[in-house]
Amino acid sequence: MIFLNIHAEEDSLFHYEAVDFEVAFYLIEGEVDLGENKFSNHEMVVLAPGSSIKAQIKKGSHCVLVGGKSFPRPKFIWWNFVSSSKEKMSVARDKWNAGDFPQVPGESEKILAPLDKIL
Repeated sequence: MIFLNIHAEEDSLFHYEAVDFEVAFYLIEGEVDLGENKFSNHEMVVLAPGSSIKAQIKKGSHCVLVGGKSFPRPKFIWWNFVSSSKEKMSVARDKWNAGDFPQVPGESEKILAPLDKIL
């Protein structure tokens, strides 16, 4: 598992080879150039094992690199749910909409999960 917290005190070049890990590079605040692509705050790029990232990180930027070994089975992502089973996500969606999950601390608004098909 990897977690790297980067606070750039000056313009910097960051290079990482994702040899055995699936990793995500997330920009919290600042400016990062990935070749021809510019990153905006709160954007993430996910790298598959065997990929690499070369980033120009501007002074004052804050970003993180997180990752680890890939899950042995594929995971599905839909709305706020992640699971290895679409059926489990359907059950979780129905439980969420029925109010069977604990309230998020500090939140009073309830947003229902969409009822469209789980992809």
